[in-house]
Amino acid sequence: MTLADKLEEAWRESDQSAGVETQTIEGEIFLIKKLLREDSEFFIEFFLADALDMPVPEFHKEIWGLLTDQDKERILLAIPRDHAKTTLAKLVVIWYWLFSSHRFCVYLSNTAPIAKGACRDIIEFLSHPNFIEIYGKVKIIKQSENEGLWVFDLPLGEGRFKRCILRGLGQGQQMRGINIDNQRPDIAVVDDVEDNENTESELQQKKLDRWMFGPFLKALARKKKILWLGNMLAKTSLLARLSRSVRWNPVVFGCLVKDAATGALEPLWPGKWSVPALQEDFKEYKENGLVETWMCEMMNMPGHGENGFTADLINYQAAPTPGDLAATWISVDPAFGEKATNDETCVAVHGIPKDGRCPMTLEIFHGRIDEHEMFRRILEFANKWDAWVWGIEAVAAQKVLITLFNVLLTNARLQNRATMLPLLAGRGDPKIGRIKAFVSLMANGEWAIPDDDIDLTAQILEFDFRKSDQLDDIVDGTAYGPAMMEQFMAIISAVASQGSFEIDSTARVGMEVASV
Repeated sequence: MTLADKLEEAWRESDQSAGVETQTIEGEIFLIKKLLREDSEFFIEFFLADALDMPVPEFHKEIWGLLTDQDKERILLAIPRDHAKTTLAKLVVIWYWLFSSHRFCVYLSNTAPIAKGACRDIIEFLSHPNFIEIYGKVKIIKQSENEGLWVFDLPLGEGRFKRCILRGLGQGQQMRGINIDNQRPDIAVVDDVEDNENTESELQQKKLDRWMFGPFLKALARKKKILWLGNMLAKTSLLARLSRSVRWNPVVFGCLVKDAATGALEPLWPGKWSVPALQEDFKEYKENGLVETWMCEMMNMPGHGENGFTADLINYQAAPTPGDLAATWISVDPAFGEKATNDETCVAVHGIPKDGRCPMTLEIFHGRIDEHEMFRRILEFANKWDAWVWGIEAVAAQKVLITLFNVLLTNARLQNRATMLPLLAGRGDPKIGRIKAFVSLMANGEWAIPDDDIDLTAQILEFDFRKSDQLDDIVDGTAYGPAMMEQFMAIISAVASQGSFEIDSTARVGMEVASV
């Protein structure tokens, strides 16, 4: 039985005047109040039952748990656009009124009309039949749409009421007179307070910073709760900067998450978004030159700019079909490192289109996998794209992997089918140089990546030249694609025309070709 079913059953029992004892009704009401306090799904369904057309997603339950953590004074959440963050922000105000000592909420948005609209929704939630059935009717003491102010007595049951205050404000608004009944706001909801105007202009950004940390925060009560929700519109936005401060207890959500077991990308909200739908959404932004905007709004990943790469450097094109390629090859970057920043294997297939377009990366897999799963992924790409030149990075692993893969190819009756090239990167750490060269090729229109790619794009935009430990397995593994083309085009061409290539010599040209 679902929580909604339990609630409906409780109401049916409470409506039956004959044969139902008062004690039973009170017990059902007690159970409902207990569920409202402790169960996020129940609370959301209680107020939104008529509007919900899908189950409450798991990440909403996670967000609710973060928002209702009473041990933390400040909570900052970066949540993708169109993922119902404002709905959760409005509902959690009611939760704090019901189940904490907080009673004066100031609701801050980018403009006063938006904030006032959110406040009206909160008041309407308190008029929901479900709420009235369990708690009773709210007694409005003062209501001023012009001021964005509501003062009312909130019923708590058993004849008890709590005087609550709700005030809606727009950023930069005059804070004088915010005190009501000698009470300062003790809970602040900051909901999408920034927009493109005040994040793109340094002057406007500083103006917002001064107002937030001056008049606004200083107007709150000494014992307060601050719930900040929004999108990272730019790396200079206040939300982005505060997300790096432990004092704000930040949690950042992206619209795509990676399955811990398989490494596959999955939507944060599967009931509303599918991976293809997000890819189409991304492509629309990309076609209008708004890759960085999409990464900010949907993934909360603003680019580094001066410390890394910007979105305008990335060259996208539609991937051709396997039959429309003149040559194909695969780069494999195994992950055997112990650090969290290098724990993913990257398998990427690359090709040269027959129609004269520039070479490109065609498809990428990345994830935490063992050697046998790695072989399965490589073979899957090889069969799909007719890609039988495999470059395998890492001196410590290549002898083991090439020997193992030869055995597995023999078992699959594909002996001598693949040409495997152990890739020696040379002395030092040429990773940054290889990645820079890869992005430079794209900037010059000499290399491309699939026009629906999100994961590689995210890692390119997050890359920071100053950091030694960062998530770069995908971009590093993919960057071997053009490096292989530069060094081994003769082998790639021979395999494309003959189907195989016999290695009988060794060449040292930054990377090494060898027979193992």
